[in-house]
Amino acid sequence: MSPPKAISASPAEPYIGQEASKDSKFCPFAAVNKWPYKFFQHAYSEKISKAFFAGGKLRMRGWTLYYIHALLDTSNKPLILVPSFEVQALFDDIKKDLRLLVDFPSAEKEPGFLLSFAEEGSPLPRYLGRLDREHGLDEMAAKIPAYAPEFGTDTRDDRSFAAFKRKMEDAVQATKQKSKMQKDRKNKERIGLKQGWCEEMKRAQCYLGIRPRMTPGMKDPGSDPSIPPRELESALWNYNLSQCIDLPDIDLSEPAPFAFHNNVVFICVDVEAYEKMDRPITEIGISSLDTNDLAGLSPGEAGKAWMKKIRSRHFRIKETGHLHNSEYVTGCADRFEPEFGQSDGKADEDGSASKRQLILVGHDINMDISYLRQLGYDVSNLSNLIEALDTANLYRAWKHQQNPSKLGSILVDLDLVGWNLHNA
Repeated sequence: MSPPKAISASPAEPYIGQEASKDSKFCPFAAVNKWPYKFFQHAYSEKISKAFFAGGKLRMRGWTLYYIHALLDTSNKPLILVPSFEVQALFDDIKKDLRLLVDFPSAEKEPGFLLSFAEEGSPLPRYLGRLDREHGLDEMAAKIPAYAPEFGTDTRDDRSFAAFKRKMEDAVQATKQKSKMQKDRKNKERIGLKQGWCEEMKRAQCYLGIRPRMTPGMKDPGSDPSIPPRELESALWNYNLSQCIDLPDIDLSEPAPFAFHNNVVFICVDVEAYEKMDRPITEIGISSLDTNDLAGLSPGEAGKAWMKKIRSRHFRIKETGHLHNSEYVTGCADRFEPEFGQSDGKADEDGSASKRQLILVGHDINMDISYLRQLGYDVSNLSNLIEALDTANLYRAWKHQQNPSKLGSILVDLDLVGWNLHNA
């Protein structure tokens, strides 16, 4: 590998404060410093850093420094810039020595990385000096003169300043570890996840008859002059209910106020695996709740009357029955409570549930689905499976939390007694 190549200054070195030419392009030096860590995966960024950045290698290349006063309310510090052709020379060396395809980030991804000042009326970068072995960045930055409007005018009053300000905001953002685009994308992803959890909660409420299904295409009666005033209040109430705008409080002493959407059967699956080796499956717990059994039945305090309608089965895998978890979790395969149902029992054979619409339920349900596939059973092949509901997501939607909670913590919050949680 060739050593870092120093870029020599022009023979006719300019003076401090001399304006750059309008056709020159620049990069914020702090953005160049963060470039490999911001735009490459760890393995590649480490490779680039070790060869060209770490241990003072970047500075030892020698850089021609310019400065520009950003004139932002959020930042009074001048930006230190380097000519884009010197950055291109760095990229060319990386391509040659490391055989990696590298280039300037696109303007869509990082608009403040490559800057042009060719617009009419735009302030221009000014020469600062050379960054090399003898002169450090802080030493050079201390030489930057304070901002002073030229010829008694302030650039901030010019019409062109709005465009210049946006450019400086992009440039400052480029010097940060995460780009604005990355932050915006992450924020959109978070919002999308939260919206998804809330929609999941609403669908679960519809299946349980405690929320009506939204009726599409209904006209707002408030905008219909043909409805008599005496009928308007009732029409508005029905409209708000149909659009889920104004929902009544749920009375737990009364049956579900709305129809059970699709009259589904909830199937809850919990799979336990051995903590070592290839994590073979040791137990499967299956519980079902048929919404037909809830018709005309009030949920009761904390839904306990409905909970009594849950039917459960517990299966232990014969080939792995001798495996017992004890190192990372406390195994309790032999502690299935009789009040929940039957252990090692046979599944119902009448097949009635197979003709009904099914909703799969679980806590971190994707893990249980993965375990079932490990056993050779793919629930996605069920033609009557509507969807899978994750109680971790439902709790997050209810509590407006970003991170998932453990099942034990949720039970405590719901004032429910939980024990032997590692029994399927």
